[in-house]
Amino acid sequence: MTVSYVVTVANSGTGPAEQVPLTVAFPRPSAPNQDVLSTTASPEPNRTFEDGLGNRFATYIIDQIPAGSNFTATFTASVVLRDMDINIRPGAGGTYAGEEDAFLTPSYFADSDNPVVVAKARELESPSGDVYQTVWNIYNFIIDSIAYQQLPGEWPASWVLTHGEGGSAELGNVFVALARASGIPARRISGWGEVFNVSETLSVNRFSHGWAEFYMPAFGWIPADPTWGKTHRFDNLGRPDDMHLVMTKGEGIHFFQRGPGTQ
Repeated sequence: MTVSYVVTVANSGTGPAEQVPLTVAFPRPSAPNQDVLSTTASPEPNRTFEDGLGNRFATYIIDQIPAGSNFTATFTASVVLRDMDINIRPGAGGTYAGEEDAFLTPSYFADSDNPVVVAKARELESPSGDVYQTVWNIYNFIIDSIAYQQLPGEWPASWVLTHGEGGSAELGNVFVALARASGIPARRISGWGEVFNVSETLSVNRFSHGWAEFYMPAFGWIPADPTWGKTHRFDNLGRPDDMHLVMTKGEGIHFFQRGPGTQ
């Protein structure tokens, strides 16, 4: 499909805004089901860059936005999305040899070393040590025990476990933190979650979405969306689809930012 998205920065003040920074992500490839064939940006950004996680960004320094005026940037991408069903069975995950150690490290949002997170991870680990059974336990715990509630800002996993609520970003953070605390590499995904229809215009608060993925050596990276799992439990673990468009990977890395650059 061809996707166009428009980012507008408005100056609602009484004087001109000068040297305004803006960073916007391009859709990125995501194995096994998302390919990006082309991307364009208009106007031409000041620069583009790729971070260490493979996310690609356009950055602008807007010289001036007069009072009451807007700056608009339009992005277009040609993306291939495939529906898939990864046939994961208990005991079929393969032997992990440390190839994704970077995604076991605690972070601010996926604070897998926090005592609250560690204690819950111990409760949910499979007695047999089976990776997929542990992931299934984590996924179902979030679906059944964490209430979906959109929150201002973004909150770390330990806060969400303590308070029992969070939006899609927070539910993704909990999944990542619990998986990492159990020795399973995992990372957050930010992107778009929607049934995409031809020529439909959507606002960001409708399609902006967060979920996660975890690593199994025999399969690679596998998506898990506990938020959508609340209504379709068996369709949102190990089943990449054409309703999740990946923009960025990594907790706390969002697909647009009106402020300092991502790097």
